[in-house]
Amino acid sequence: MTKDKKQSTNNVSEHDEAMDTSIGENGAENTGPAYEDKFKFMNAMASPVAPKKLAKKLFKCIKQGTKQKNYIRLGLRETQKYIRRGEKGLVVFAGNVSPIDIYSHMPVVCGMELISR
Repeated sequence: MTKDKKQSTNNVSEHDEAMDTSIGENGAENTGPAYEDKFKFMNAMASPVAPKKLAKKLFKCIKQGTKQKNYIRLGLRETQKYIRRGEKGLVVFAGNVSPIDIYSHMPVVCGMELISR
């Protein structure tokens, strides 16, 4: 049992690192790439891009949602399954997915179900 607890705390820290907003908790800039530098790695479908202030609010909202069990749907398959079942919510697409054919149909699916994207 103790190994499981240690693994679960490691997963949380890895998840928090993945949601980097490039601003630390004390207001200082992190050493990672700047917000504008990340645009180099985005695909053609990733427009319009959320402004830096809105992106920070989105990351904060997602981080709060991870504390609840069924608030966040991760992955294309799970997201599409719950959209087709009629679950409502907000869909946030990653801009660095390659090839874009993986999720190019999702805006249409969200549009048919009238979900914000």
